[in-house]
Amino acid sequence: NAIWHEGSDAMHVVRARLDIQDKEEICISYLSEDMLMYSALQRKKALRKTKLFTCACERCAGSNGVPGTDWCRGFRCPHCGNCGIFPSTGSLPAEDLAALRCSICQRCCGDYAAGLLDTEKYMRQRLQS
Repeated sequence: NAIWHEGSDAMHVVRARLDIQDKEEICISYLSEDMLMYSALQRKKALRKTKLFTCACERCAGSNGVPGTDWCRGFRCPHCGNCGIFPSTGSLPAEDLAALRCSICQRCCGDYAAGLLDTEKYMRQRLQS
């Protein structure tokens, strides 16, 4: 619910990203803003490497009653057009994505899987550059 940066006088500046209620815990991420857009697997690897811990937050562990689902890595369904295809928090080969069903229309991703993963790879490269 908050972000931080180092001010010109070497003091840390914390800013709310949204309204924070009285007595609500203020939470910041150890990851950069662009890294927050990566898949759960990539975020967890980065935290293990740089901070020496395995993240178990709601985004990395899965939420909404479906443990292990990467809700930050949704794909637009090629059939109904909704963002309803959510893979697991692990790595995802095209054949596994092809078998996933859209949570909206219940149709499988099928032959569109490789194209979706190619688009995701392109977007990841854009974020890194």
